[in-house]
Amino acid sequence: MQPIVTVILAAFNGADYLAEAIDSVRRQTLRDWRLIVVDDGSVDATPEIAAACAAQDDRISVIRQANAGVAAARNTGLRAATTRWVALLDHDDMYLPTKLEKQMRFLNDHPEIGCFGTWGRRIGSRGRILGTFDVGPTSPEHFARMRADDRLIYMLASSVVFDRDIALALGGFRAEPGGTEDVALWNRIADTHAIQTLPERLVLYRVHGASVSATHLNAQRLNSERLALNNRHRRAGRREVGYEEFLAAWERQPEASKRKARRISRTLALYRQGGGMLADRSPLGLWYVLRSAWLSPMLIADRVIRQLGLHRRA
Repeated sequence: MQPIVTVILAAFNGADYLAEAIDSVRRQTLRDWRLIVVDDGSVDATPEIAAACAAQDDRISVIRQANAGVAAARNTGLRAATTRWVALLDHDDMYLPTKLEKQMRFLNDHPEIGCFGTWGRRIGSRGRILGTFDVGPTSPEHFARMRADDRLIYMLASSVVFDRDIALALGGFRAEPGGTEDVALWNRIADTHAIQTLPERLVLYRVHGASVSATHLNAQRLNSERLALNNRHRRAGRREVGYEEFLAAWERQPEASKRKARRISRTLALYRQGGGMLADRSPLGLWYVLRSAWLSPMLIADRVIRQLGLHRRA
């Protein structure tokens, strides 16, 4: 059976969760897939786990490379893939069983789409449901509005199926500050092709209680601003702004503005850390959430209210 979609799983020191991630692909109701595990220079048991899974299923192959970062690892998988459609999966996330089947059925009827994601659920390190991850345009009209406003399009990376040839023509994934490589590619695809999200939660996105730093989050937020600016520049025929150039301009802002931005990043980092800990039933998580609320009460109140509302609708 020839595969119709290739899943690229870039892994670095992912031994704790890799087997679960791979098993979630093997449990898909869609059977004609190929999985490429790209081991990005892991020093734990990741290579052995990947090799054992490949030995059990000939649809799985493993590529090992020296550590070069997630963008380079995904590009390795892109070059090795042979199908038009390519999906991503991070080593600590999981697909729900009908994920690929529903996406490929939709793409068969909508070949004009270049990139197609789904909603997801956030889980803690032990798998307990933490919240939701509902991002991306859910209709052609929604996408058209976002595209007309040059707004930044976010999608959950492990939910996305995209056109390999389009991605390669754009140079694939670029290394970006704050882990925004995927966001950068989706928005470059949106220059010329439709993007849409299926409003069903078909992916489990793992949040680690100790994995979010304020410094990382601040770089992520700053680079997201730069990516939105570059949407406008590209579509107006102007050159893109590099991160160092953008950062130099940001540093010239009034000190009060920079302090506010850093406080928001610190708040969100503490909130995410606390949420991950609470999902793992660690009482220390409450301390992190309270600290985040003390820094930015209105911001955290809005987050909590939104999450409660989403849980009720779910």
